Amino acid sequence: MSDYLQGKRLQKIIKMLRLPIPTPVLLKRQDGAIQEDELRGYKLLIGRSRGGLIAEPLEAWGKAQGMEINTNLNRYKYNALLWDATGVETVEDLVQGYDFFHEYIRRTMKGGRILIVGKEAGAKSAASLQATVQALEGFSRALAKEVGGKGITCQLILLDASVAEKEKELGHKFYPSLHFLLSKRSAFISGQVFRLSKAVKPLVQVPIAGALKDKVALVTGGAQGIGAAAARTLAREGASVIVLDIPQAVDKAATVAKEIGGKTLLLDITDKEAPDKVVRYIQEHFEGIDILVNNAGITRDRTIAKMSKEYWRQALNVNLDATIRLTEALIANGLRDRGRVIGLSSISGIAGNFGQTNYSASKAGMIGYMEALAKQLAGRQITANAIAPGFIETKMTANLPFFVKEGGRRLSNLKQGGLPQDVAEGICFLASPGGAGMTGQTLRICGGSMIGA
Repeated sequence: MSDYLQGKRLQKIIKMLRLPIPTPVLLKRQDGAIQEDELRGYKLLIGRSRGGLIAEPLEAWGKAQGMEINTNLNRYKYNALLWDATGVETVEDLVQGYDFFHEYIRRTMKGGRILIVGKEAGAKSAASLQATVQALEGFSRALAKEVGGKGITCQLILLDASVAEKEKELGHKFYPSLHFLLSKRSAFISGQVFRLSKAVKPLVQVPIAGALKDKVALVTGGAQGIGAAAARTLAREGASVIVLDIPQAVDKAATVAKEIGGKTLLLDITDKEAPDKVVRYIQEHFEGIDILVNNAGITRDRTIAKMSKEYWRQALNVNLDATIRLTEALIANGLRDRGRVIGLSSISGIAGNFGQTNYSASKAGMIGYMEALAKQLAGRQITANAIAPGFIETKMTANLPFFVKEGGRRLSNLKQGGLPQDVAEGICFLASPGGAGMTGQTLRICGGSMIGA
């Protein structure tokens, strides 16, 4: 049964039982490979702060995508609202955001997009400017909560000054991110801040469709769940994918690899010899990889008073230590320049979770590791980012009691859980040439969950 039909069935059950639970808006997701014209026909309303830098070039870009820009203000419902806040520098300037959204917020379609684009305050900026930029974050997160019940998402994009002021930089870094966030592929991302920096230089031409052609990707834990979805999605965009998983998952790994025309690599990444084995395998079959997705992970839940040392070590070894050892080996011998490293964290690594001191520690460690790698690898034009999923509908969560599941779903702005495909689309974006603007960041794919900052 499709995810859409499952959602319709859940809606019918809630209505039939007359449960006092609001029915969430079914999110619209995009099927198939990414297309250049996915935004054709979108209706986009652009508001501009005084001194805003990107409204005019953005309008030209939108029209080139086949979008309808700023038309029939008093009649249309819009697929997306965008406020150019790059001219906002003082607290008083923020009232312009109130004016725009107060006037037009009701014209956003169900399942629509709201984007606020600001300019990052430099390290030497006045404290008042930094306060104003931080205020945009609070504003966007609160706005995301207000509109989430209608399936609408809201994000803040902060541009480095050089990106905001140069049309060339907008084309290389801003527009690919904008394409992703406006599309149906970002359906479960809300309340997030995207900081687009100049740390990594993008390609001269940034493709949207078939962006991963001729790339080689390694996905650990790729036999099922989020890992399998990531493997399929990367292959869909043209990558050759190595599905790495434990020997016990041979049948599932082989099924995924056969489906996508990829290869399987069966080993336990906690084995001390695993990094060397992976390096040798890559050298023999591909000579190098371009994308590393560190997805392998386990849970061993107990409160700290009841947790055995074995459980503690298992979670930390698989989720963090083995991942670090494998990544370091590939950085030294296997990961090509201009590559992408993506580590699966969790909102538990941001906010902590009851009974998961080991898991939360490992996932917080993943965030710190990606931040450090981003600085270390910038000279090789390699990006490193973490992804922190929220409540995702997997086989693991399917076994939870109904009200526990429903509670996890309702913590998000969108009042529902996400799907493995939502996480896979985020991985695919960060892995693409268009993801060059993001490095050292943690992308939360949690529907704007209330858990954590």
